[in-house]
Amino acid sequence: MKFSSRLLRKGTLIPETRLVFQRWQEGASVSVNVQTALADNPTGARSANWLHEVVATLRTRLGEMPDAELRSLAALARSGASNPVWQACLHWHAARVDALYYPFMTEWLFTEYQRGTDRLAAEDVAPWVRQQVAAIKGADAALSEYGVIRAARDLLRTAVDYGVLSQTVRKTFCPYHLPDAALLYLLHALAETMPNARRLLESPDWRLYRLEANEVERELLRLHQHRQLHYDAAGSLAQLTLPYASAADYARNLL
Repeated sequence: MKFSSRLLRKGTLIPETRLVFQRWQEGASVSVNVQTALADNPTGARSANWLHEVVATLRTRLGEMPDAELRSLAALARSGASNPVWQACLHWHAARVDALYYPFMTEWLFTEYQRGTDRLAAEDVAPWVRQQVAAIKGADAALSEYGVIRAARDLLRTAVDYGVLSQTVRKTFCPYHLPDAALLYLLHALAETMPNARRLLESPDWRLYRLEANEVERELLRLHQHRQLHYDAAGSLAQLTLPYASAADYARNLL
């Protein structure tokens, strides 16, 4: 994971990221791929300066991702996956490289959701931001008061962009449903590095989508009934068999 204010400040860049991966060239570096894909300003950036910021941000974000994840995203971007599916899957990849956003989602925000908090503002997040930045960078590298509030706003805005929070001034937890295609993609992606089914169910990554282990298990049982995967559980033992060997293979077969 990487701590960088750029990753939050410049936004999620969801459509721009998909376009980069639609033009992705296997074997080329992240830097070359991003620069080449955006060279003709295909997304209509409002200025040359903003296009430069988009390129720099995507270089930073994608440069932290393992090669296997880059291949999976390229396959997903070129597939028939809907925009909501793309957004949900990109959320997982992007969150896992951001040392501030990932714990914000899986620890602070998830706890507030469990408590039943109905409205959130930057001032609510600020104390956590101070503590987290100090833990990551050390007490001598503390953010200014403005920097803390801005980071808190950026965290909330990112959660809004990924559909977890509402667009209102004081953010609320809006209804959220993880699409089946995204759920299956994420199961394949997690299984690549976490073959133990019980550990996979209990991964904190599901909190990005406000899901607890028992809720994920209910989804697995439902998908098992629809013969989209095979899932067996007995006490603490669980066995999960997925239709494809990797998330990239699954994505290539999405229509």
